[in-house]
Amino acid sequence: MNDTNPYQAPVDRLLQEIEFNNFRKEWPDYLALYGFTAADLPELIRLSLDEEPPDCQNYEWMLHGLIAVAQLDPKSAINLYLQQIHLFIGDILLLEESSRLCRKVGKIAIEPCASFLQNTAEDEWSRVAIVDGLEEIAKSDADSREACVQVMINQLSFYKLEVSAVVTSALVDNLAELQAVEAADLIESAFADGDLDEWRTGSWPAVQVRLGLKSESDFSPEELKSTPPPQVVAIREALDQLAGFQPSMKRVKTQSGSKQELLNFSNQAALQPKNPGFGSSQPRQKKNKKKKR
Repeated sequence: MNDTNPYQAPVDRLLQEIEFNNFRKEWPDYLALYGFTAADLPELIRLSLDEEPPDCQNYEWMLHGLIAVAQLDPKSAINLYLQQIHLFIGDILLLEESSRLCRKVGKIAIEPCASFLQNTAEDEWSRVAIVDGLEEIAKSDADSREACVQVMINQLSFYKLEVSAVVTSALVDNLAELQAVEAADLIESAFADGDLDEWRTGSWPAVQVRLGLKSESDFSPEELKSTPPPQVVAIREALDQLAGFQPSMKRVKTQSGSKQELLNFSNQAALQPKNPGFGSSQPRQKKNKKKKR
């Protein structure tokens, strides 16, 4: 997009739209605000895929365009979203929007999401976002649950060929969240043979509890405990060595906090089930585009 080819009204008004974070809880009604119609779809899609529109007052234009498209044509919106996460790799705001978009789009998102998930050449965090989107569809539409679960089971069945342990872990975690007992044998095999991030999934005994197949009383606390990823183990060992040189380290506050605080921070961060854990590379943060005046 360049200055010799500006966007047509009313689509051009989205370039000056409010920051996306100001309405994270609920999407605005763009059709009422701007009077968008089906005739504006091509221009909205063009805006949503532009890497840097001219005279843009915010760097979230692609989300504003996506929302408008979703309100006009849900099927076009899911296809647009898949193009966006392929183009804007690692964009945190886009990845976080997958669950809400899929919930609003519903079952028509299942087939295109399944195709995207199968493509191991796509970015791993983009694929994880799609797994989370499928989970959201299953939770919000009981009639779609079986289809969403089957997509995840089909993908998990290739765990030995999967290039990303992050994706495999997301599949296991979300199947457990949906209490998909039909996937229990496959999940057990993935734990036995695969490279899973237990700080997302929990241990195999813990997953059995989540699936409703067992109760916590069937296992010891040690069995229910997750094995920390190697990076966290390395952090703990480094802190222990540091504490050995400075015995007062546990009690003396520094800018980064005490040793125990650092351990607590790493534990809490890695235990967040829907966020990138310490067990894998994290998606890059999108650079904040300077607003033009």
